[in-house]
Amino acid sequence: MWYLSTSHLPGTPFALERDSDGQLVRVKTNRTTKASVSFNTAKIDAKNSLSSASSTHHFSNSAFPCRRVTIINYSDHPLLRHIGEMLPDHLSSLSFIDHVNYFPANTSPPVGSRSADLWITLDLGQIETSGMLPRFTLEATIVATVGSTLAGGSYNRVDATTPPTVGFNWNATIDHKSTTRGSVRIGLR
Repeated sequence: MWYLSTSHLPGTPFALERDSDGQLVRVKTNRTTKASVSFNTAKIDAKNSLSSASSTHHFSNSAFPCRRVTIINYSDHPLLRHIGEMLPDHLSSLSFIDHVNYFPANTSPPVGSRSADLWITLDLGQIETSGMLPRFTLEATIVATVGSTLAGGSYNRVDATTPPTVGFNWNATIDHKSTTRGSVRIGLR
C-alpha cells in the first residue's frame, strides 16, 4: 500500500510561493532528500461520503481574501500525511492563491508570522484496517475544516474597524472505505 511506506512524506513544514512566471512553486530550503523511485500495481475500489456544515458573515462591498493559505495537519498517520502532501499541489493550480504554508503534525506556524487569509485543518477521526496484501480493506473518517479563522465560532462582531471581508467556516467529515487487491512494489533508492 502507498501509505505503508512513509519515506516520501514530509516531516517538516514547507511553503509554496508564486514565482515571476506566475507558477506556485516550493520555496527552496536547506533540507536534503534522498531520491527514490517505486512502482505499484493494484486495483482499488473506493467509496466516499461527505457531510458538511458551514456558516458565513459579511456586509456590503465585502471581499473574499484567499491569497495566503495555511494548512495544518493534526494527524501523523501516513494516510493524512499523504493527503497533506498532495493538497498544496492541488491548490497551486488556483491562480488567485499566492502563498501556501503546510504544517504537518506536531508543527505550527511560527509565533508572529503573517496570518493566513484561509485556514485549512486536517485530522483523522478514526481508522480501521483489515486483511493483508493482496487484499486489504481500509475504513477511515477524515475531518477537515476550511475558514477565514483557524478556530470556527458562532459569534461574529462587526464594527467600524472591521475590514470588509467575507468570513466563513466550513466543517466536513469524509467517510472513506476502500479495498485494495494486489500489490507489487519495485523500489530503487
